Amino acid sequence: MEFIWTTDLSSNNYKDAVKIRNKVFVEEQLVPPELEIDDLEDQTQHVIGYLENKAVSTARIYKKTQVHSKSNEWLF
Repeated sequence: MEFIWTTDLSSNNYKDAVKIRNKVFVEEQLVPPELEIDDLEDQTQHVIGYLENKAVSTARIYKKTQVHSKSNEWLF
């Protein structure tokens, strides 16, 4: 598996992450879309896992302080 990190909200990698998050959280878990894509998007690192060139996992990592990070989503 290859992992790509991005902070570019206009990148195809970020769009792949959003597709996975929408499927899992909005469609399957019925989270309102406005809660899933929130005001932290531009403050987080987005990690997308690719298997055979297909996006299959994503995580969003938010740096709370210089020492602590928080991952609020790991989807595999």
